[in-house]
Amino acid sequence: MTDKRILGIIPARGGSKTIPRKNIKNILNRPLISYTIVESLKSKTLSNLIVSSEDDEIIRISKSYGASVPFIRPDSLAKDDSLAIDVLTHAILELEKTENITYDAVVMLQPTTPLRNADDIDHCVTQLFESDYDSVISVVDVGAIHPHRMKKIINNELVDYADETVENMPRQSLPPVYIRNGAIYATKRDILINSKSLKGTKSHAYIMPPERSLNIDENLDLKFTELLMKDFDWSHIKEIDSISVPWKSWYGNDSLNLTFPESWNINISQMNDASAISDDDISYSISNPINSETLSILAKQKKSVCIAVDDLTKPTQAFRIIPFILDELRHAGLSDENIYFIISTGTHRSLTHNELCKKLGTKIVSKYKIYCHSAYQNNKYLGDTSAGTPVYIDNLYLQADLKIGIGTLMPHPYAGFSGGGKIVLPGLAGIESIDVNHKPVNKSLQGKIGQVEDNSRRADIEEAANMAGLDFIVNTISNSLGDTASIYSGNPIDVFNTASKKAVDVYSTNVPYNMDVGIFNAFPRDTWFLLALNSLNVWGSRDSDKEIVRKGGTIVVITSASEGIGEHGLVGKGMIHHVRRDKHGTFGGPLQDRNLVFYCPTINQNYIYDHYSEDVKIFNDWDLLIRELQKQHGKDTDAVIFPNSSLQIDSNLV
Repeated sequence: MTDKRILGIIPARGGSKTIPRKNIKNILNRPLISYTIVESLKSKTLSNLIVSSEDDEIIRISKSYGASVPFIRPDSLAKDDSLAIDVLTHAILELEKTENITYDAVVMLQPTTPLRNADDIDHCVTQLFESDYDSVISVVDVGAIHPHRMKKIINNELVDYADETVENMPRQSLPPVYIRNGAIYATKRDILINSKSLKGTKSHAYIMPPERSLNIDENLDLKFTELLMKDFDWSHIKEIDSISVPWKSWYGNDSLNLTFPESWNINISQMNDASAISDDDISYSISNPINSETLSILAKQKKSVCIAVDDLTKPTQAFRIIPFILDELRHAGLSDENIYFIISTGTHRSLTHNELCKKLGTKIVSKYKIYCHSAYQNNKYLGDTSAGTPVYIDNLYLQADLKIGIGTLMPHPYAGFSGGGKIVLPGLAGIESIDVNHKPVNKSLQGKIGQVEDNSRRADIEEAANMAGLDFIVNTISNSLGDTASIYSGNPIDVFNTASKKAVDVYSTNVPYNMDVGIFNAFPRDTWFLLALNSLNVWGSRDSDKEIVRKGGTIVVITSASEGIGEHGLVGKGMIHHVRRDKHGTFGGPLQDRNLVFYCPTINQNYIYDHYSEDVKIFNDWDLLIRELQKQHGKDTDAVIFPNSSLQIDSNLV
């Protein structure tokens, strides 16, 4: 299915006679169309999802729930008698002209059937291409409303609609009959365009259960559907006028919906952001490295290769990159048994089998040797950097003839960005090296967010990576959803310097100051609670005129902490750099004279006392947290939300 281009189209015009504004009618405080959009976006088979509408409000709402609206439907196709086939034909031809591609199939997904799910969509699309059918159409058993029980009235006489054979036959004895439920029409593109048909000459039926087949046409349908939907959990779909932020990196990449008092003044500060890149973009970068020979040339005459990859505390999509690296290595004549991987954990814990599969891909885990670095043993001393840092590096990594690193640039409070040589120090370093490199940070003797040049900590890191023989690196930039937005490959120093310029552009954010409440979402660095304060990366300035939250205001840090508290060999409880967070050089400034609260479903209050003062609170319930903030700040509160604050950079500081 990966080679097929499948276009999902949600037709949603503004006019409706029986239920005015039906497509955006409020159901459980969510617009009707939102249920179809959110579930369709989960589909694994749809290449693209668009909404076709002429209505400004529908277009605005559709975009807010993540759908693309690449054009405005002509009014001539938005009338009561407009045909669906004409709407779909217009949509696909318009999009193909814009994108300069040809789709293989179209899937019509009407907003009026809100209970179909992504599995239903994927089943239909898969069935369409595993057979010679022209279309796959969803149907439901008619149940008691059966043609054999139906009647016609002719000249006031009641007449059978169909031959019952036996009068009043029991329902169980009636032959099964199905009706289209309106949920899914999957049609091959050429059938739709050339035959002007959604069905074609050969159609396959996808039978759906009655509870997912409700089709809203009349007001009674609407009331019944809403009654049924009350039994479901819709928390993954944001409510009307709520604010959605990304949530649970590596553990679903879901959305968290945040609601606020109507009297509050809410600002949403988003980063510039960028679209996800294609596999072709990844392939091109690996094949055309910066200031370096290709891997196929570098690997010539080499007997072994080690590929170092960061862990799940970073959003690096290594599983997308590794296949292209392996292609290059195979071109050089290297066999799979001479290629191995090591996870650059630094002082973090080792990854489980399931976590390795997430990071590297199941096929890689099933085929190659994979090790997790330990900061506490099997590290070889290579000498000291010019700054005096003793360089102890993982011996498994050092034994390889060719050394490759894969990592992501994220804002970093003392190294400027992660990425670059950090895949080696601290990623593959001994605790002695990590300790010395990090010590100045506790006293604020450090670089700053986004600073690459004239940064003593960054220089120390790159020198250690060079001593360790890092030959080739792949560095990526993440977008707001945790997807890969840019990729750079080649010489480690040149790659990092090039990537850092792009990172500044993508992560740059217009930041307001002197707010009553600041809400900082740790995504995509939200796997561990111990890393939650990375969400304050966007607070890059220590100047009094550039304080995001005013003194006396409240800092709200939100994190899913999907893996719980986390394990960190430097700052964990009892570890060598453990210090109360408000006493730490990096975070001390923002935390002074302000309230600090956390929203995190996985952590209880007792953990807080290991790292924060006793007046810091954690909430597992968002509504309770909001009620607490209302007590402190009342009405007309000025609040700002940073949806990706561990990635975001204050544009005034770069």
